[in-house]
Amino acid sequence: MAKLDPVPYKAFHTLSKLYGGLTRLAIAGTNMLLITDMEDMKKAMNNQDLDDRLAAPTTYIVLFQEALKRGSFSFLFKNNSQLDDLGAQWRELRRFMLKSLRDLGYGKSASEEAILHEATLIVEQISQKMDENNGTVSLGNIFNCAALNVVWNLIAGRKFDYDDANMAKLIDAVNSFMVIGKDVIGKPLGSMPWLRFVPPFRSKMAKVEKDLEAFRKFIWESIEERKAIKEKESSCFIDMFLAAASEDTTGLYTEEQLVHLCVDLFLGGSETTSKSQATMIALMVYNPDVQAKIHAELDSVANGRTFIDLNDKANLPYTEAAIFEAWRRWPVVPVGPPRVAYKDVQIGGYTVPAGTAVLYNTHTLHMDHNIFKDPELYRPERLIVNGKFENERIMPFGIGRRKCLGESLAKMESFLFFANIMLNYSFKAVNGELPDLGPEAGFTNGPYPYRVHITRR
Repeated sequence: MAKLDPVPYKAFHTLSKLYGGLTRLAIAGTNMLLITDMEDMKKAMNNQDLDDRLAAPTTYIVLFQEALKRGSFSFLFKNNSQLDDLGAQWRELRRFMLKSLRDLGYGKSASEEAILHEATLIVEQISQKMDENNGTVSLGNIFNCAALNVVWNLIAGRKFDYDDANMAKLIDAVNSFMVIGKDVIGKPLGSMPWLRFVPPFRSKMAKVEKDLEAFRKFIWESIEERKAIKEKESSCFIDMFLAAASEDTTGLYTEEQLVHLCVDLFLGGSETTSKSQATMIALMVYNPDVQAKIHAELDSVANGRTFIDLNDKANLPYTEAAIFEAWRRWPVVPVGPPRVAYKDVQIGGYTVPAGTAVLYNTHTLHMDHNIFKDPELYRPERLIVNGKFENERIMPFGIGRRKCLGESLAKMESFLFFANIMLNYSFKAVNGELPDLGPEAGFTNGPYPYRVHITRR
């Protein structure tokens, strides 16, 4: 794998070109099926017999400290729920999470208001950093803070100032988990957890465990804070879960379960957004012609206004195309976490034995020359048809029954952040030094940290 490409999803892509849309791999004693054919991918990822996640040993230990509980994105070994079927437990939790998001208004006007407020803070932070550093700014921390605030407001009904010590703790927790991903995804440590006791992994794992334990403590404290508020309306995910727990008869809705779900929402909903924004701005530096077209489109729609909202989206097809084209060419999560077949399943005319890990790579679909002609190029125009944005083949949020449950929120957040940043600023390289798009691979993928020179528009 490493010889094919050090970036796992690119190595998987090379394997699929060599062996086809269904490729059997044997890694550390585990049978794996890599799917890169669209139709087989759809059928497999919508197969109820493949609902469960593979219990990747090292990742499981990092996330759950061998607590044997489940998160919405994670495999369950055992718990005390009366719902004995693992798939039934996952389906119940996902149903609850989707309903909670809808009831809280996420993906609708309530989330737009929160995101627009955060977009305003991003603009203020960028201007402040520009003034402090003669226009040369590293945007990574600003994007991290904005994304974290949106998701923490969803989880616990709170936001933090960007220089708040609690914000720093949240960023440390995310960074620790994502950093260890570089040593887990497609690497020996991922399948052989005993390596965590061997240098250099020992010190890395110790820091990750310390930071995530501090984060779990922070979540427990937030749960206690919400419980202490009397006669409150359910205004965040913690409230919704506690209300459900008070009526639960299955044993699934425990406070420990709530902590794991909060970790899931937090890790899944923050890093992906911040890395998306970092990638998009880096691509503007690489493609000044695209940047100029986006500026022209935004100016024509804003018509003197200082902000863009969702009502403008239909009139900004090129801006939306630039976002999806970035997701196509530089994916944040191209490989879905592996599923596991708990019984024999049929995929593409083959019998896949029980216990097989099944994963898919959307990067191969996004780099299909038969569909995208020149897939190596970043070209938003390819997604404009008769003056409108159209997307049928780009799947940044996964596919099937376990696709990203925060897709509508993530699309809204990415659009509003990017559009309002671009409305206010222009970006170019610092002394001709282009950002390194990498990707810096791990549980998620994104550019390496970089600086850009920014000017107000």
